[in-house]
Amino acid sequence: MAEAGFKDGLKEQARFNNPEFLTAARDGTLYVSDTGNHAIRQVSPTGEVTTLAGDGTAGSEDDKATQARFDTPRQILLGPCHRLYVFDNNGVREIALPPGPSSERWGPSIDSGAAQS
Repeated sequence: MAEAGFKDGLKEQARFNNPEFLTAARDGTLYVSDTGNHAIRQVSPTGEVTTLAGDGTAGSEDDKATQARFDTPRQILLGPCHRLYVFDNNGVREIALPPGPSSERWGPSIDSGAAQS
């Protein structure tokens, strides 16, 4: 059993800390709520793990990619139009996923707010 940590890399090298929930995209990409690291991680179909959002510090900051902060993200849902919805201790957050590899370098944008019924 691998030890807990916060490290990107290939599946053998990557480390998570209490991953709690995952959702899958049609292309085989997995999105994981890395609850103990207060981050959202992405696992490619080839097994490469990257941090999509969060920096390992608990908080509630809307910003780009790893500058954003979550407070114990739990459930995540993949919605339409490249949107990922993250449920953490501060409410529901929305991540606009990049449409493809060419825009991935800019990172996702994150919005927060109360859920509307």
